[in-house]
Amino acid sequence: MSNQAQTFRIFVSSTFSDLKAERNALQATVFPRLRELCAVKGKGARFQPIDLRWGVSDEASLDQQAMNICLGEVDRCQKISPRPNFIVLLGNRYGWMPPPAQIPDAEFQGILTRISEEEKSFLAEWYKLDTNALPPEWRLKPRQKGGDYEKYADWQPVEAELQRILSDAVGGLPLKGLRKLVYKASATHQEILTGALEQEDAPEHVFCFFRDIPDLPKTFSKPGYDKMLAARLKLEYPQGLKPSGQGLIQAVQAIPPQTSAKALHNYLTEEQSKVPERSDEEGVLEFMHSVLVDFVGRDFINLDEETWGVDDAAAAGLATLKDELRGKFSTNMFTADGVAWQGGLLPSEAQPYRMISEDHIGSLPDELDACLPILEAGYQPKNLCEALFQSLGRVILAEVDHPHVVPGEETKVVQIQPSAVLDAEGLAHHAFAEERLTFFVGREGILKEINAYLQSNARKVLAVLGEGGTGKSALMAKAAEQAQKAYPNAQLVYRFIGATPGSSDGRSLLEGLCKTISRCYGADESDVPLDYRDLVPEFAKRMGLASAEKPLILFLDSLDQLSAHQDARRLSWLPAELAEHVSLVVSSRKEKDVYQNLQAKGSLEKNLGGLEEGDGKLLLKQWLADIHRDLTAEQEGEVISKFKASNGNPLYLKLAFEEARLWTSFQKPQEELAIDVVGIIKDNMIKRLTDEGNHGKMLVSHALGYLAASRQGLAEDELVDLLSRDLDVYEWFFRQTYHLPSDLVNMAMSHLREHPDAAAHLHPESYHDAERLAIDWLKQDRNPPEPVRAFLEEVLRRADGPRLPIVLWSRLSFDLMPYLSERLVDGSALLAFYHRELGDVSKEVFLEGEKAPQFHAKLASYFRVKADPTGKKKWTGGNKHALSELPYHLTQAGERDAVFELLTDFTFLEHKAEEVGITRSKDEFGREAVTSEGVQDLQKDYDLALETFYRGSGSGVGGGPLIRTAEESGGKLRVYCPVCNRKSEVTRDQLGKVIPCPQKECKAKLKLNTFTIEMD
Repeated sequence: MSNQAQTFRIFVSSTFSDLKAERNALQATVFPRLRELCAVKGKGARFQPIDLRWGVSDEASLDQQAMNICLGEVDRCQKISPRPNFIVLLGNRYGWMPPPAQIPDAEFQGILTRISEEEKSFLAEWYKLDTNALPPEWRLKPRQKGGDYEKYADWQPVEAELQRILSDAVGGLPLKGLRKLVYKASATHQEILTGALEQEDAPEHVFCFFRDIPDLPKTFSKPGYDKMLAARLKLEYPQGLKPSGQGLIQAVQAIPPQTSAKALHNYLTEEQSKVPERSDEEGVLEFMHSVLVDFVGRDFINLDEETWGVDDAAAAGLATLKDELRGKFSTNMFTADGVAWQGGLLPSEAQPYRMISEDHIGSLPDELDACLPILEAGYQPKNLCEALFQSLGRVILAEVDHPHVVPGEETKVVQIQPSAVLDAEGLAHHAFAEERLTFFVGREGILKEINAYLQSNARKVLAVLGEGGTGKSALMAKAAEQAQKAYPNAQLVYRFIGATPGSSDGRSLLEGLCKTISRCYGADESDVPLDYRDLVPEFAKRMGLASAEKPLILFLDSLDQLSAHQDARRLSWLPAELAEHVSLVVSSRKEKDVYQNLQAKGSLEKNLGGLEEGDGKLLLKQWLADIHRDLTAEQEGEVISKFKASNGNPLYLKLAFEEARLWTSFQKPQEELAIDVVGIIKDNMIKRLTDEGNHGKMLVSHALGYLAASRQGLAEDELVDLLSRDLDVYEWFFRQTYHLPSDLVNMAMSHLREHPDAAAHLHPESYHDAERLAIDWLKQDRNPPEPVRAFLEEVLRRADGPRLPIVLWSRLSFDLMPYLSERLVDGSALLAFYHRELGDVSKEVFLEGEKAPQFHAKLASYFRVKADPTGKKKWTGGNKHALSELPYHLTQAGERDAVFELLTDFTFLEHKAEEVGITRSKDEFGREAVTSEGVQDLQKDYDLALETFYRGSGSGVGGGPLIRTAEESGGKLRVYCPVCNRKSEVTRDQLGKVIPCPQKECKAKLKLNTFTIEMD
């Protein structure tokens, strides 16, 4: 039985400007209810809507990668959630039609034979041949921040001309399906083809919404525009304009009545280029242009850019697309026909200006229980919100009960055959090993030495020692694979410490190993003890189950990543002499304490150095071939020379590859790579990501800062929530965005209704449009001014506060993907750093000084709300991760009183003990067995708090005294020392004092509590 909570990641495909009202309603009402449905009725499932066009001002991006990001997200949604994963929203607009970001060279050469010399020159100005791509391709040049085409309004004519040339030219080329559509179809059409029309089982779970506005304007009347302009001026500027603004209005009204919409657009654009930015004159010209756009319905239907008349080709493309969707999704579709066009009606005080009627959108009740009847059989949805909630809600609940296999899982190549005895923990380590074996080269010598050890029956532990990034985990995975093939009768058990949270904890590691070994040999695992002190001898006992017929081979990777809790790093649990027929291979860095303890065990040592240069070149070629890329000779020389300078460090090579995969053959000047692992992370990876022309320092530093501060990682929706609720991040977004998200505007409207004095200086009596007042109040100064900052600080703290547009995270996540991995914690997939060095450097860069406690305080605040949404200390949020993480982050934030209050709150303790670390499995008779780590997790919370605030120490030696409680039995007092793993007698007069451990060879200091525990 799977203990993993499902994630429903749903891509929303729609055009941008015309379906704004519908998408805003989904964000405000439907998605929050579906999120609740997943959490409450979906066994803790997560709901992640991906609407890349919500909250942004245009569909293009400076780096020209918008379509790659969109189609990448479609693919990601399909991989994460087999069903449902796609929503289609279509109106009368076909949508944005971008030129391809990449064109295969063979197609480009065919295009050149069908265009004029002038058009060839135009293409050559914007497309460059990249021979690093396999096969070679022509890449669309990015627009430069601060350049002539930074603003989309300036870029749009160039983009349209590129698309026209390419679309016309490919008509005679032998291209089919998506290959032809990338030149001729809108972005939305390409998304729908990829995410819906090409998916065989899509009719079962793809939802479609069609909205038709039959009376959209088809012609333009300059006198009609003048009347609309006068009416909106009277309504929105009742106090009148300054003379300069009035003069601009009169000039437009004097333009001849036969003037076309395109000519008027050109005039207003030209006039706007003549006035200072952010001036009153610019505001008036922008207002007149917005009236023109509204009047001709430009946001609701594709217009020919040359004439501003209806684009017949786009209309035909939309009609074809809708016909295809009707044929395939007729049973899972909601249609709103006859939506009224109101953009031509003159507004008045009694009737504010509105583009379309919105009765078809509807809403949902605020409480989930009131929404549940919509899911019942026979219920007929009355509007879009109900239809979408019903359609997705039914599929989600069905999927929770009967999940489908994620596409591709069944066809994966398996290197290590998983044993039937593997539980969820074992399967996580198997997945970790498989990931490390995807690409593996070299290491023949040390693999032969490991095999010789397995044959020798040496009865000693074999320790593989290497520096960080030398590939110890990959080597251990490869050795395990080879051992399974070479010794088919042996029982193979492996753990990669740090790959899962439990594996880093000595108690959890030993319990899991004891149970796995027991299952391997058909022994009873129910009597495996839970206490660490009892597990130490039990581990040796369970290894003794090995026999000549069924020897035992264990691989334990990264002993250096064991936590200091219960002094597991002393390795008292690791036998100095192994039982017969047992082989145990461990790996570790030469970290002082762990290495010395390994030496004390008399372990056999093998040192792991760097990769040979030839193996490094081969590995680089394999990685590049996998993504269909290559490097120039100069670029390969840069990578390999720096790899050699790193002493052949495989992690360095991997990080260098992640930089080099982005290089083009025409790139000048050549990027220079830093020498070592820390340097390439800081000076190449982080510098590239934080560049203001890329993602920016604010977004990257906070995203990586939260991940670095996290204990075990963060779920993707948690990280997006944290970034959205972070005042610094939101202000950064707020200052630079042109288009304010609707959720923020709606909250500002409510705020100003409750606090009208806040906008008194803006003359609110002159505003009959509450939305425009709210926008002007927010945009009055993008510093922002103190009242706006106070408003942001207040609303961001709310559970239903404003969110960053998901496209910001989506773009960053695609660039971070190579550096992150997923780990399963309490049934949820959490993002964590792929390698320890990445986390260490991120801590050094983003959590220096006082920043660390600040990040921990923000995480604690976030998890407190998730665990206790009512704020009444009921702890009924049902969020296991929040219950698990809250004490840790409060402690790391230095909030001593809050930690004391929390860890003495019996309601919190009860919820954490009963909800955290719950694992359900079935025995051979089909009976459900439930195990819990909640109590053990609480013990770690107490130990960390004692160590942090009261100088208790998990290490015992060299730190403060260990706080211990004596056990009383038969009139005698005994105390357990976790350092030497022994119990010793103490006297009653020693209670309340600090004493040395009674065991002479042990140097630990023990602080005895004044009270004792009576034992049976």
